[in-house]
Amino acid sequence: MLKHMKKLNYPTKLLTITNGQQFTKSEVSIYESDTTFNKALSSKVNNAITEIIEMNKKSDGKFHSIEFPKGIREKISDEIKNKVVKDLTAYEVRTFTAIVMLAALAKSESELYYLPKINRAYFETNLDKIYKAMGFAKNKGKTDKDLARKALSSLEHKRFIYLDHDQYIVGPLVQIHGFGTEEELSKTTLKITIDSCFFEFGAKKENTYFNIPMDLNKRLRGATKGRPNVSIEFLVKYLYQSKHCSPNNKADYGYKKLIDIMNLERHIKNRNHSRIKSTIAKGFEVCKNIGLVDRVEESENMFGELKYVIYFQ
Repeated sequence: MLKHMKKLNYPTKLLTITNGQQFTKSEVSIYESDTTFNKALSSKVNNAITEIIEMNKKSDGKFHSIEFPKGIREKISDEIKNKVVKDLTAYEVRTFTAIVMLAALAKSESELYYLPKINRAYFETNLDKIYKAMGFAKNKGKTDKDLARKALSSLEHKRFIYLDHDQYIVGPLVQIHGFGTEEELSKTTLKITIDSCFFEFGAKKENTYFNIPMDLNKRLRGATKGRPNVSIEFLVKYLYQSKHCSPNNKADYGYKKLIDIMNLERHIKNRNHSRIKSTIAKGFEVCKNIGLVDRVEESENMFGELKYVIYFQ
């Protein structure tokens, strides 16, 4: 699988959307005032919430959900979030990595097909290739394979909110066609349709990328024991992005910034800062074990706040 390539281009936009960081001030203001949402965005979000609540009432066996960007999520009531939110799992984050890899493979073999009317692309694959892209060994057991299939299916029923060519989109980033019964699934050709944030077509270069290892999922499986942590998965991606952009092979991250990108804000509400620090420490340990980080030093910024100086391998 892309044996001639050791590195994979991971889309920056995909990372920011899945992490809830997509609506920065430089891209778009989500507020028309300090308290009022942009009307076009608000309408899209409200319609999607209503639709998903109705879909979940039908109980088709799948929970349909929305991943809210941080600026919107904090304004949504807990009652609504309980009905329409299902947080991303670490397996789903790794599934995105696998899909990026498989799309790159398809493109290298001229088998990634652009659909200009919907600004998406599709390719064909199968579960054996998905398992390999997830970092599984050939003889991997049923539990992991079930988790991979569950993550793939969950992403199809998960909507994200983002801006595409000045249009607000509330929809899935990934759609899968071709799922059969469990007995037939391993033999089924799956057609995967992906959003434009995954790829580039034509002369117009709109997406930016950073390098990750082709075998990142395999490295993560070797470096993490037990259930993987989604906060650490995001830390890994952001540090690969920082390494890619760093002129001196190091980066500074403030304590508050790490809480933001690792989505650890829930622990602040519970005043559980020890949990935050232990998760950050475990994240750095994983980054060392996969060959990304050499060492981390604690320091202070100009305001006396905790920061981490990260030296890459």
